[in-house]
Amino acid sequence: MANEFIVQGATICTDHHGFLSLTDMWRVAGETYTKRPAVWTKLLYTKELIDALGSGLNQVHQMMVAARATVEWKFRASLS
Repeated sequence: MANEFIVQGATICTDHHGFLSLTDMWRVAGETYTKRPAVWTKLLYTKELIDALGSGLNQVHQMMVAARATVEWKFRASLS
């Protein structure tokens, strides 16, 4: 079920995961037609930003998996 988020008196829709609508945010910001989300996502620097963020998230995920494995190993060792 979608929810709503109010910014500057305007509604920004969210999906069932809580993700905000980029299109709604663009409208609230009052940006020009040439800066609409469909154009922004095709720009080279946007793709580079997405790649950088994805890489960072992957690194965080790997650290969390490693930390969890360490905690589980220490827990099992404490039971011995």
